[in-house]
Amino acid sequence: GPGDATEFGVVPNAGSAFDNKQYIEAAAVATGSLIFPKGEYYSSGFILRDVHFISGNESHLRQIPSDNTLLFINHRSKDDTWAGVVERIVYENISILPNHTSRGIYLYLVRLGNMRSVKVTGGIGCFFEGVADWSFIQCEFVEAVGDENIKIIPYEEASTGLTIGGGIVFYKCFIARSAKDGVNIIQMPSVWFRDCVIYHNADTGLRFKGDKVTYPGAEFTVNKVTGCDIDDNYYAGIQITDGRYTDFSNNWVSSGRQSKGPGISVDNCIGINIDNNSVYLCGTSGILVNNSSFGSVCGNNSNDNSYTGIRVLNSNRLTVNNNTCCRTPLASTPYLQQEGIRVEGDKNITIGNICTGNSYYNFSNVSTNKEEAYNISN
Repeated sequence: GPGDATEFGVVPNAGSAFDNKQYIEAAAVATGSLIFPKGEYYSSGFILRDVHFISGNESHLRQIPSDNTLLFINHRSKDDTWAGVVERIVYENISILPNHTSRGIYLYLVRLGNMRSVKVTGGIGCFFEGVADWSFIQCEFVEAVGDENIKIIPYEEASTGLTIGGGIVFYKCFIARSAKDGVNIIQMPSVWFRDCVIYHNADTGLRFKGDKVTYPGAEFTVNKVTGCDIDDNYYAGIQITDGRYTDFSNNWVSSGRQSKGPGISVDNCIGINIDNNSVYLCGTSGILVNNSSFGSVCGNNSNDNSYTGIRVLNSNRLTVNNNTCCRTPLASTPYLQQEGIRVEGDKNITIGNICTGNSYYNFSNVSTNKEEAYNISN
């Protein structure tokens, strides 16, 4: 019953006056695992090092209200270097509730992890630094009051020159209601989102940003978003800057209505696939591609947005084919979509697009050295 201690002295349902920190850390050191009987546990922030298994049995782990520790669950390598990396980690079936000034989970130099059915509510967002080869499956990251629900960055190890991190997959996760961004990825290669819901974040749903100055050894490559519902984020659905080999395909995107932002924004990227998305009712352009090259913007339905269906600026060697950018009978915005497709740059191909019912113009490719054919614009 309430108040009964577990093997290492951790007490469920004892209220916020009982701090389980020392008992949690003792169990972690002794066994390398934390298996919580179902219940509610309070603790101040604690550190995990050589720990491989955390199971909550649907428990709630709450930070003690008076605790001002920045990192509630601080899961690190054995010695804070890549040489001491902890591998093969599992989190499952636990709900984590940090204070408003703390991060729920901080992962640092840990590899080969699997987090499933974990919910993190509130705090200033989770932070994953130097994390490699992790899967997040059916997890929830919601209601952060900081800059993002999740922040992801690589780690530059000065002693070895290594740049560490990458190979992260989010599958069927719910990432919502952040005070700013849903997820903020900085110069981290190979971060994939598949079949996720990215909803109602106060700025951007998914923000990918290159930073070669801070992380000179990391190549910002192969970031992918597919099959996701990216809806009602206040400024933009997806934004990427300075990416390489970017693939955003088969998503539903509807964002930017509160702050007049785009659905999908791609800036200064090389090797892009922006294909087969449904982009509707966005605050400015449905799909905006700027200063990018080598790739495709094909097969998208980008209709009923406030400004442009697809807008390509100062870009080259792109195929913009088989898109539909129209005003439809389902439009719920107060104004007609002004432009269907506009393409500017060099050596861009536009074939087989349908652009009708837009209020200003339907279709325009003013690229130099262009090719265009079979476009319907009346």
